Amino acid sequence: ERSEERAEVAESKCGDLEEELKIVT
Repeated sequence: ERSEERAEVAESKCGDLEEELKIVT
């Protein structure tokens, strides 16, 4: 269960990073 939660957090973090990169570029 914890590993799944970690995966969700990692995905959300990656999504935020991608959005920031899109804004920068």
